[in-house]
Amino acid sequence: MDGTFRDQVQLNVCKEPRSLALGMFNRDPYPDVVLACSGGDEVAVLFGRADGNLKKGRAIPCIGLPLPSQATI
Repeated sequence: MDGTFRDQVQLNVCKEPRSLALGMFNRDPYPDVVLACSGGDEVAVLFGRADGNLKKGRAIPCIGLPLPSQATI
């Protein structure tokens, strides 16, 4: 890696992402991302990979709970 940025990649993860947080969610050494998605009443997880990319994880529904607006670890 030479420290330069690559072209952007857009992922269709969820409706209306409002907030994101980084954490370690799947017991590997790569940082993962969690998104609070108020448009779909869900929290979405993207798993970090060794090559620096993200792999779409799962969406966790928040039905019956207040709309997710903030992700905090």
